[in-house]
Amino acid sequence: MRHVLGEWVFLVDSDDELVSDAIETIQKWVSELRKESDFEKFAAVSGLKALRNGKILGGFPNIKKAKFIDAKNTERKKYRLGGDKAEVYKVQILRKYPFPTFHNEKFLSEDAVWNKIAIDGYKIRWYPKVIYLCDYLGNGLTKDENKYINSFDGFTYVTKISLEAFHGIYKIRPITKYIYYAKMKGYNSSEIISTLNIPCWNYFVGVVMCWAYKIIKKLR
Repeated sequence: MRHVLGEWVFLVDSDDELVSDAIETIQKWVSELRKESDFEKFAAVSGLKALRNGKILGGFPNIKKAKFIDAKNTERKKYRLGGDKAEVYKVQILRKYPFPTFHNEKFLSEDAVWNKIAIDGYKIRWYPKVIYLCDYLGNGLTKDENKYINSFDGFTYVTKISLEAFHGIYKIRPITKYIYYAKMKGYNSSEIISTLNIPCWNYFVGVVMCWAYKIIKKLR
C-alpha cells in the first residue's frame, strides 16, 4: 500500500475483469459517500461480483428494494450479504491495517484484515450492482482445502480475529472450521481449546458440528 498514490484502491485479480462502467460507477458511489456526515467511519464501497456466464456471486438481499446497505464486514450474515464482493477500500485504511505475514506461508484469508477493520467500527457501503467479472477454476486456490493446512499459523490468526469479531452462535462456525483442520493437522483437544482460548462447551459443540459436516460430505 505504501506505493499506491491514489485515495482508493480496487483489488482485482490478474485473470479477472471489470464491467465497462465499473470505474464511473465507483466514482459515483464515492461521491455520494463523501456527502455523509460519518464519511470517516466508512472503510470502503462495494459492488457485486459475477461469473462471466452472468451468475451473481452471493447475490444481494431485496430489503425494500434498497439502493445500498451500510454495514460492517462482520454484519454480512445479518444482512444476507453472502459470497465474494467487489470492495474498493480507502488507501489510508489499508495502510492502517496491513496484512500480517507468516514465515513460509502462501495463503492468508482477507478476513485477517477485513474483520480487524470491522472490529474498530468501520462500515462498508454495499451496492447491488455487478462491477467485477471472474471465473473460479476447479483446481484453483479458492477450492483448495489444503491452503489452511499449509498455512496454519495464518489460519489460526484469522480464526482468533473471527472469535473477537463475532458473538454468540456466530462464533460456532469459525470454531468448527478450526477444529476440522486442526484435527487434520494433528492437534488434540487440549491444544485447540488452549490455542483459541475458548470454553470447553464451545469446543464440544464444534466437534459435533464437525461430525455432522463429515457425514453430509460423505452423502454428497
